[in-house]
Amino acid sequence: MLEVRGSPSPQVHQSQVGLEPWLQWNTVAIVGLDGVTRNEAGFAPLPWPDAGCGGPEFLPSAYVVGDRVFFADGTGAIRSLGPQGPPELVTSFPLISSQQLMSFAVSPDGTKLLATIVTLPAMLAGADPCQASGVRLFAPGDLAYDVYAATAGGPTRRISHQTYPLESPGRTWYSPGLVGFELWGWNRIGPYGTYPSVLSGIFGGPTPRWHGDLWYADPATGKPTDPVIAPPGSRGCPANGTSLIWDIAPSGDYVCTATDGAGYVVRPDGTVAWTIPVYWVLALLAPDERHVVTGLSGASILGSDGSKLALPSQFSYEAWIDPTTLVGFQSLDGDLLFLKVTNPSAIVDLGVKGAFVGTLQQ
Repeated sequence: MLEVRGSPSPQVHQSQVGLEPWLQWNTVAIVGLDGVTRNEAGFAPLPWPDAGCGGPEFLPSAYVVGDRVFFADGTGAIRSLGPQGPPELVTSFPLISSQQLMSFAVSPDGTKLLATIVTLPAMLAGADPCQASGVRLFAPGDLAYDVYAATAGGPTRRISHQTYPLESPGRTWYSPGLVGFELWGWNRIGPYGTYPSVLSGIFGGPTPRWHGDLWYADPATGKPTDPVIAPPGSRGCPANGTSLIWDIAPSGDYVCTATDGAGYVVRPDGTVAWTIPVYWVLALLAPDERHVVTGLSGASILGSDGSKLALPSQFSYEAWIDPTTLVGFQSLDGDLLFLKVTNPSAIVDLGVKGAFVGTLQQ
């Protein structure tokens, strides 16, 4: 999990007041279901650049791969931490400016990494990013977009470089607009992320889904290759911009909802594994892929066998820990909680605050 220790005081965009914890993660911790911390490491928080009225959209800064958690810090260093011992340096990407936004992903075997770094010109002193359009916000210069690759324990290498004029179409008074590929994970098929990607939004901050259409990328070039969603003409969610992907599994199977009012668990080839009979939001697929939890507060667990289990209204789920355990919270500034689906009314307070990253394999 990611935590905030001490009292860092980052400058936040006016639309992000109250979201400061997402801007200042500075500790990664491995915590058991007994609430006991097994290991932890501090790090410098990632920069969040001035990127428009809404501020930057948040990207993953840590992943669990096998029995270790990989995390990024404000210098671009990627380290990994296990249940015992100090963190190990994996590689370092060139993050050298507060006007940079980095995304990264790690291969399932932990040996390969990709990263993207967006560099924005500095915002002009005294500029109000929430004024109407036509007001210059940034110093002269282009937005730069770079893709880097690395092997664990080795140096990084830049494999792509592009620039985008800030005055080009799609760039508005609240957002510098769209950029290239941004990474959100890596499964058995390959690295995946959004393309094109929304760099910032009118609200910014955390979101229950991705900021753009999900694509797979070529790990050798970092360029998008195939959309994650099923091809046109297949059953399930159409690839015509009307579908929403809520979750994607290590296998490549994904959960989506479509305009026909139904949800689907879809295999990478576009065939439907099973159907969720009603439209739900934020549907997260269980590790066994036979259940989804959906509906936010007052949520339910829906099964491929047609079963339905209502969850307590005071429990807002965040992720699956294992096929029978959910982690969540009652309020964003409250402790992490968990419950077992075999006894969902018995909510357990872990006694720690932070963001769940993933479950370490034993």
